[in-house]
This record gives sequence, structure tokens and C-alpha cells, in this order.
Amino acid sequence: LPEEAGAAVAAESSTGTWTTVWTDGITGLDRYKGRCYHIEPVAGED
Repeated sequence: LPEEAGAAVAAESSTGTWTTVWTDGITGLDRYKGRCYHIEPVAGED
């Protein structure tokens, strides 16, 4: 599912905020999936 993919990518973000979305599971996804479009590569994080 797109939401799962978004959370998976977000969970790898250094922000840590998105990690909460992943660990919250479906509840977190349902709450934050609308923000998935904000996911962008972080410069120097490769």
C-alpha cells in the first residue's frame, strides 16, 4: 500500500518524527498518511 511505502521511507528519515508513524502501525499511518507527500530526500543522507 502507498501508505506503507510512505511510512517505510519516512521511518528511514533522520527526523525521528516519522519513526513514530511507523511504530504506531495502522493508527499512525491513518493519522499521518496525508503528510506522506512531504517526504523528500535529505541532502547528504545517502
